[in-house]
Amino acid sequence: MMIGTKEHYDLLNMFERSIAKHHRKEREDKSLWKKGVIYQDGNVNNMYLAFISGYSYGRNVCDDHQPNAKDQTSGALPDRQA
Repeated sequence: MMIGTKEHYDLLNMFERSIAKHHRKEREDKSLWKKGVIYQDGNVNNMYLAFISGYSYGRNVCDDHQPNAKDQTSGALPDRQA
């Protein structure tokens, strides 16, 4: 996920509505975002970093378990690596 993309802003909004709804949500200047400093409140920022780490992990796991195009057309199950 790239900072500043629609996906990034959607995740910020999802985080603010669900996780941080009862906390201060003032954001830092966008120049600090690439350094991992998104929110002025350090606790909220740490919660966001944990949230985004979980999102990224889940996204990678899902991507790793998607069958490739060859497997989809042949109907075969993907090979399992030991």
